[in-house]
Amino acid sequence: MAIISEKALEFARAHITKYYDSDFFPKPVEFEAIWHLWPEAKSELMSKNVGKLLITPPRALTIPKPKGGFRVVHQLEPIDAVVYTALACEVAALVETARMPRKDRIACSYRLTVSEGSYFAGGSGWSDFSKVTEKLSSKFKSVLVTDITDFYNQIYLHRLNNAIESADVKLKPFADDIEHFLSTLNSKSSQGVPVGPAASIVMAEAVLIDVDRFIKDQGVIHTRYVDDIRIFSNSQRELSRILESLTLYLYENHRLTVSTEKTIIMDAKKFVKMHLHNMGPLRNVTLTV
Repeated sequence: MAIISEKALEFARAHITKYYDSDFFPKPVEFEAIWHLWPEAKSELMSKNVGKLLITPPRALTIPKPKGGFRVVHQLEPIDAVVYTALACEVAALVETARMPRKDRIACSYRLTVSEGSYFAGGSGWSDFSKVTEKLSSKFKSVLVTDITDFYNQIYLHRLNNAIESADVKLKPFADDIEHFLSTLNSKSSQGVPVGPAASIVMAEAVLIDVDRFIKDQGVIHTRYVDDIRIFSNSQRELSRILESLTLYLYENHRLTVSTEKTIIMDAKKFVKMHLHNMGPLRNVTLTV
């Protein structure tokens, strides 16, 4: 077990003050009380191992999806939000080092640069993801577009632990504490990271490090934005083979599933023209091989 550093706790305060604790809800007024008593609160959080801290299940609410239906999102209790934000800060730099190099433009989403209360000093990476897609679509005939069903809620916490430790063995105590913290948030369920806190993006990117490596090892070119994956080839048959291999890999190694609704193999230039700048769900599409 580990003790959160003062530096990580100060980052958590700066992050929550400057940005948010959840992407979907107003910031609770209780944070003002915490900041008012910050020296005492910080001292208490640094006085014991993370595993000894009292953790409360988060508030779960729903928000409408753009295309219909609802999505479950979360808001942690304020002290838990501070702890989670600080834990993500503790591992972010070494997780970033373990990811595909930024220059390769494979993992485009949320490159981790911890600075001035932000995990993502360079932005979300969505614009770069779109530019890489356009560039690759001009070089290859076909594209496989896919993503992972209910990704954040299905992340297997022990696999997250392994991914953080694999980034650097020195992170093992924090990897264990993060698994314990999230399992307790989930009422002992072994799956799911909260949807809403920026810290969960750090966790998601850690989990997907080996997925990027797996796809690259198949001998194809790809780019990725969180769980939105685009793989390019001059052969639709090859892309069908890659999809089969990726589906099996995600299941066997992560217990994750590919979204059938959002999976398509098609002409790359047509994809750019029809979908790239209008990325709603791709429904009722037949895969062509």
